[in-house]
Amino acid sequence: MKKKIIFNPDKIYVPEPIDSVRNGNQEDVTILQDSSIIINGKSIDSIVSTASISGRYEVDEIVDATGMIITPGFIDSHTHLAYCGERSEEFVLRARGAKYIDFLKSGNGILKTVRDTRACSTDQIVSQSARRLLNHIRNGVTTVEVKTGYGLDLKNEEKLLDVMDIMKSHLPVNIVKTLLPLHAMPPGKTKEEYVKESTEVILPELYKRADFVDSFCDEGAFTKEETFNFFKKASELGMALRIHADEIKDVGALELADKFLLKSVDHLLHTSTENMERIKGKDIVATILPGTAFSLGEKYVDSREWINRHIPVAVASDISPLNPVTDIKFHGNLAIRNCSMSPEALLNGLTTIPAHSLGLDGVKGNLNHGADADLLIISAGEMRDMFYDWTNTQVTVIQEGKVLDMKKIMRKSIKP
Repeated sequence: MKKKIIFNPDKIYVPEPIDSVRNGNQEDVTILQDSSIIINGKSIDSIVSTASISGRYEVDEIVDATGMIITPGFIDSHTHLAYCGERSEEFVLRARGAKYIDFLKSGNGILKTVRDTRACSTDQIVSQSARRLLNHIRNGVTTVEVKTGYGLDLKNEEKLLDVMDIMKSHLPVNIVKTLLPLHAMPPGKTKEEYVKESTEVILPELYKRADFVDSFCDEGAFTKEETFNFFKKASELGMALRIHADEIKDVGALELADKFLLKSVDHLLHTSTENMERIKGKDIVATILPGTAFSLGEKYVDSREWINRHIPVAVASDISPLNPVTDIKFHGNLAIRNCSMSPEALLNGLTTIPAHSLGLDGVKGNLNHGADADLLIISAGEMRDMFYDWTNTQVTVIQEGKVLDMKKIMRKSIKP
């Protein structure tokens, strides 16, 4: 296997192991100086003293990182980036005071995207979605979770899984697939009919093609009882669970953590203190989505309320037609500025913690021996600089040991 050295960075930022985070150490990050990283094929071999390298290692490539900082590749554990169309009219109306729940009730919002996505071919969805994903990769995301939920029937939910598979085979990124038929109510069906279809048809037909199952349990979406029945079936099929909770209102979605092993509870804009306490001590990640609060004009989640309870907090983008910003550094900026999150807590929230929520412990989001060599070489003096000056920070992405030529990839890999 080919070896390479990431040589002489100014600092290497090593995130905290998940067990330490659960013990209240999300604020901790180890900073290594005078060190270099040896990559063996697709994996990390070791971190060694830079002074010790001369003459000791036979390598095929030296990547000069002098003056740069190194972090693991970022993991975005909540996106809806597989879709067609846009919702710029909704953006303008919301800026004038219209409410998100009103768009849901009027058959627009998510349902507009459903109509647009159903009208597109697989290749058309790939073309639009790949552009978003390529921008995400360019800004430092090496693993991304992608949800269905803009199909809302068997044929079109399957089409979105096809889109993910095509992108995964053509683009240098690890894609984790989540099945989300309980995202919105499709037209022409009663709630009872669609929940039954999702539970008894869509889920049994498609679950083997997905890594996770999800439900939007909230006001105007699906109730706790409807989600319970859906999750019960998913659990019987052996699926791991995630949940959209408390984005619009706390309807008791986190009570389902008493019944099911939820890997991640996401959004949490309106979570009560009682329900924060409910998941304290459980092996659950709280995933905050500051870009959603930004897009909705809502109050941001205070990450300290969760971190102080020793609940690991991940930060994700929630890329969607509501929130189309594909620069993870911007979402990190929002987390620091508005969610009481330190840069150190944020690094753990973009690496170790989402890796755990996606079942990728030891493989992604760390710099340990044997982990995938997903690394970022960042033009910054300190880690905080990349989130402060997020528009000007340059990122070189290494995906499974390969330094990505993003200009070349952007030209060639848009279409399947």
